[in-house]
Amino acid sequence: MDNLTDMSANSDRVDDRLDRIESKIDKLSDAVIAIARAEERIVAIEADKQDYWQRLNNHSKKIDEHDLAITKALGSIEMIEKMANRDRDEYFARQKDQGERLGMVEKSVADISRTTTIIHRLAWSAAAGFILVLVNQVGSFF
Repeated sequence: MDNLTDMSANSDRVDDRLDRIESKIDKLSDAVIAIARAEERIVAIEADKQDYWQRLNNHSKKIDEHDLAITKALGSIEMIEKMANRDRDEYFARQKDQGERLGMVEKSVADISRTTTIIHRLAWSAAAGFILVLVNQVGSFF
């Protein structure tokens, strides 16, 4: 009977050992599944990363295109500003010239006005003198 108990105890140990091995195999299988899922996530992340890099490159190209367009626009704006400054300077030069000419015309008008006033005074003085001489002649006649 000792043999039987030994076999029964031996059988229990083998069963315990097999249970532990089975539990370790289950844990290993869970670990392998977890590694496979992690690998799938890594692959998805890598694909997303590639997509982001592609989008970033596309945005970089668009930024370069916009930079070129802005550079061209700035060149046009600079040319327009130069033309506007030139036109403004010419306008102010013409205004200055016209102001000088207007001043000369006003001076001439003032001179003509003074001359006309002097001529009127001389004419009235001459007329008054002529009338005085005429009255004096008429008075000496009587």
